[in-house]
Amino acid sequence: MDNKKLSADQQIAARQRALQTKLKRGVWGGLALIAVMLLAYVIWQHLTDKNIEFVEVEEVSESQQKSVSTEEWREQVMQKLAAFDAELSTEIDQAGFADWAGTRLSETLGIKNQALSSFAASDFLQALKLAEQFEKEIRALLEEWQNDYQESIANAWRYLDEGKIQQAQLSYNQAKNIAPADPDGETLDIKLSSFAEVKELQQSLQIAEVENNYAKQRDFLRQILALDPSLSSENEKLQKVEEILKKRRLSEVLQQADKAISNKQISRADKLLQEARRIDSKALGITSLDTKLSALKREQDLLSRITALEKLAETQDWSAVAKRAQANLNVHPNTRVFEETLAKATYILEHQQKIKALTANTDRLEDEGIREIAINRLKEALPFSIYSAPLANEIGKLSAALEQYQSEVEVNIQSDGQSYILVLGVGHVGKVEQKNIRLTPGTYTFEAKREGFKTERISVQVKRNATNIVRIANTSEI
Repeated sequence: MDNKKLSADQQIAARQRALQTKLKRGVWGGLALIAVMLLAYVIWQHLTDKNIEFVEVEEVSESQQKSVSTEEWREQVMQKLAAFDAELSTEIDQAGFADWAGTRLSETLGIKNQALSSFAASDFLQALKLAEQFEKEIRALLEEWQNDYQESIANAWRYLDEGKIQQAQLSYNQAKNIAPADPDGETLDIKLSSFAEVKELQQSLQIAEVENNYAKQRDFLRQILALDPSLSSENEKLQKVEEILKKRRLSEVLQQADKAISNKQISRADKLLQEARRIDSKALGITSLDTKLSALKREQDLLSRITALEKLAETQDWSAVAKRAQANLNVHPNTRVFEETLAKATYILEHQQKIKALTANTDRLEDEGIREIAINRLKEALPFSIYSAPLANEIGKLSAALEQYQSEVEVNIQSDGQSYILVLGVGHVGKVEQKNIRLTPGTYTFEAKREGFKTERISVQVKRNATNIVRIANTSEI
């Protein structure tokens, strides 16, 4: 109750300070209006020639009159009367003041009228004293009215705190009769009108507190504050309860997110972690779950890429497979399946090109060395032919060409019948004047030997689709 009384006193002081400020601001604005009113009043007085009764005032000594000029008195009277019209007239027009003041207000306003009459008669000193007396009494009356109102309000607050709702209502009604339009009673009015409902909700709140049911506590506290927002203790309770519920919800959400990650439910885990960030973006558990979720996403991405690469490999488009495998390695370095697939695709493409280079010019296969190279390439590429139809097709072409160039052709050997003919590395022809043998296309070394003669050797290229004749004999004696 001391706090409420102090607040009321402060409100009165604030009003008085505001009035004084307004008085200073409005003085000069009202001077012109007062001057016009006074001039009209003087003319009327002279026309009607009526006598005005004055309140007796103390006479001023000649020395006092000399110390203050007539012009200064006139100026002070005008200021005071202008200040009243600018400020105090609004104050006394407040709802309830006239009813409360009764005849005291009429008597006080009479002093003002006397001050106006003295001013009109150019008795400025008399007018000044009356104006000061009027100002003093009207201010005292206004202050007494405010004190009376504040006392009733304070009593209403005291009764309300004591739980005496009927006495509180009576004191509040009394205050409203004194000053019906004063806004200071709005909070009290809210408390009185909602007292019974708030009391019932507070009892329900106590049960929820015993049950440790924070959700119910939050609901009851919100309802109470909706009826009476001024309840600071309930507001503090609500903040604490909401903080507890927030922490509980955060813990629940993090647990659900962890479970979703364990079940590899990436979308659900993402949504739950977003909710957790909205609750408390700095929560420690979020960071660890983010790490786990990122690892899961990476794992799922890896599996997805492996599956996609396997499907692409089924198309046997090894150029596309090589590009995809390299792209996957850029994201998942050192992944064995991508490394192996890239190596496989590269191997297939390289051997396909190598074999294609041989099948594009099969005449080169007449050379035994080229045929040997071709055979080696076939051996290297053959295991991968099952993965690539284009490679298998090129292998088939080369195999067919090799088969043709490995077929023997007829070679006609001509000599003198005395020289012994050999095909080095192949076999003996013997002493012949003419003989047909069969050799596969290629380059061969023929040798002729005869006693007493120098050995002769020649290199001959046996060709396909050509007449192959070899003439060799020993002609140089030793």
